[in-house]
Amino acid sequence: RYNDAVLRNLIIRRDEAVTEQSEMLKAEENRNERRERRERPETAEGADEDGDDDSDNDVDE
Repeated sequence: RYNDAVLRNLIIRRDEAVTEQSEMLKAEENRNERRERRERPETAEGADEDGDDDSDNDVDE
C-alpha cells in the first residue's frame, strides 16, 4: 500500500507540496463518521429524555 503523497507525486508534478487530505481519504473519513452516527442514534435520543422537557416553563409570563 502506497502513501497518498507518493502516489500523487508519481501522477502529477507540482511547484509546491500538496499538504491537504486527498479526496479518497476525505471520503473514507466521511464513511466512518456516517457509520459511527448510525451505530449510536440511541445515545443521542436518550439524552433528550433526561427530563429537559420543561422548555415551556422557561418562558417569562
